[in-house]
Amino acid sequence: MNTITTTTTINSIIILAGGKSSRMNFPKGLLEYKKYNGGAPWILEQIRRCFSYKCSEIIIVLGYHSDEYLSLFKKLISEDEYWHLLPEIYSPLKKHLSKIHLAINQSPHLGQFSSLQTGLQKLNNLSNIRSSIYPLTMITPIDVPLPSIETINALIECKNENEHEYEHEKKIDAIIPTFNGKGGHPILIGNDLINYILKFDLSDPHNNNIRLDKILQNSESNNFTIKKIATNDPTVTLNLNTFEKWNDFITEETKKS
Repeated sequence: MNTITTTTTINSIIILAGGKSSRMNFPKGLLEYKKYNGGAPWILEQIRRCFSYKCSEIIIVLGYHSDEYLSLFKKLISEDEYWHLLPEIYSPLKKHLSKIHLAINQSPHLGQFSSLQTGLQKLNNLSNIRSSIYPLTMITPIDVPLPSIETINALIECKNENEHEYEHEKKIDAIIPTFNGKGGHPILIGNDLINYILKFDLSDPHNNNIRLDKILQNSESNNFTIKKIATNDPTVTLNLNTFEKWNDFITEETKKS
């Protein structure tokens, strides 16, 4: 197995896992990631990747299927048998368990933007995370695999340059990786954009179609500065929203082992 490491810290990562998963009729984060012998829930592999990036905290937003996810995390906390399984996944989790925070979206029917708001509000409540001068928060949906170390380092390098420029009253509000010209995930977003996202009242019918990608597309009209980073990593545009795509992904992951 290739070990993913970084030399730079990411302040926080929000994983959006509150969707209904209607195409699969099964929570994506609980799909069995079979790269390792015995398999493990996909969400735990995503968490492992987060901590390999040396992030300070992880916020996991739940909505639909929250009971199933909560059952998994309760077992992780209370049952020692888990920690003896698959050390590649469970050892990092045991070491950093206190850095994992769950947030429940009480209105998941309002769409992914409502889960994003839920995660960002949780982030606001964890004031120790947003302590640097100009932190950027990483956002990723559960069905987009966290990418290669080269991609992460490119985003972090841009983030670090941005923090330096902030001292000169310049800033970047979002950093987006691209592959073949198409934007993907994970996305890094800054405080001004976070505060803007949290302003929307999704109970107002006028805001029914609010989406992060649309906000980013109209960034100039909102005076936001977006930086796109071209990568050679197709993972950033991968969306595992069908069993066929999931199985193809697992096949390719197994080849890398």
